[in-house]
Amino acid sequence: MSHPFDLLGWFDGSCSPQPGGIGGWGVVLRDNQKQLCKLSGTLPDGPDMTNNVAEFHACANLLELIGDLAMKDWRVLVQGDSRLVISKMTAILRNKRSRKERGKYVPEYLRARKNLFDLKHKGVIVHFQWIGREFNSEADRLSVAHR
Repeated sequence: MSHPFDLLGWFDGSCSPQPGGIGGWGVVLRDNQKQLCKLSGTLPDGPDMTNNVAEFHACANLLELIGDLAMKDWRVLVQGDSRLVISKMTAILRNKRSRKERGKYVPEYLRARKNLFDLKHKGVIVHFQWIGREFNSEADRLSVAHR
């Protein structure tokens, strides 16, 4: 089935136990024809590990992967089940100023923001969409696979 996007990506992050447990992340990337890649990994446990840290880490990794493949004027849809990540990334695209970021996720948020700015500078058109967990099952499975 054809869609108006050149690339479709999904991301998910997890942490168990929450907070402080082992983190995991997963991303899936496909084009109109086929799946291009699936990546996943773990993040070390500790007091700074949370689900939000893992979610932003996954998003940043997906945006970096998109940057390696996408060309100028390509349209990309990034989907995830984290309302926080989707709302923060969408606010960046709308040039909304946000309050000073606080939280353990800030370093990964800043990395995702940098990767998004790099895509915008390259001329890639990125859209973000929140999806329910049931529509993010492949990235979700990847995010817990290594724990």
